[in-house]
Amino acid sequence: MNARLDDDASRLERARNTADGLIANTRSLMIASITADGLPLVSYAPFARDADGGLLIAVSGLAAHGRVLAASERVSVMLVEDEQAARQIFARTRLTFSCRVVPQLDADRAGVFAGLRSRFGEIANLLEGLGDFTAYRLVPEHGNFVMGFGAAFDLPDARIDGMRPVEIERG
Repeated sequence: MNARLDDDASRLERARNTADGLIANTRSLMIASITADGLPLVSYAPFARDADGGLLIAVSGLAAHGRVLAASERVSVMLVEDEQAARQIFARTRLTFSCRVVPQLDADRAGVFAGLRSRFGEIANLLEGLGDFTAYRLVPEHGNFVMGFGAAFDLPDARIDGMRPVEIERG
């Protein structure tokens, strides 16, 4: 293998490890959605992951984003490096996913709260007992990962192991 291929392979390996670390160490995600009136709305929610890579959240129906999620089929989510940890504020490490929204009922609802409980502790019990919280599984379908200036990667099937560098088309 030549030096360029070695460099590309190590860069891709580093990107995959960094993306995995971002998912493991980030405790909340930003959610972008569209209201029934067609207005953009951004919010956040703490999350856990399931074994299939689904993002598990619980959102109050009293909140604006709770009402929008209840009526949404798709959202975009972003996990972003903490500002204090970023070496360069203009190039924070970030991972975005286009997601399908799947409300979780009955046993599936209990599974969401079990995931949240394992990650955040007893607060999940309180939220589970409140009648206004709905459990959701956000199913990533496509992703994009940015690790800094000139380091962008596509995740066509939303899987970290399927990550590939974004190539700029030159005309």
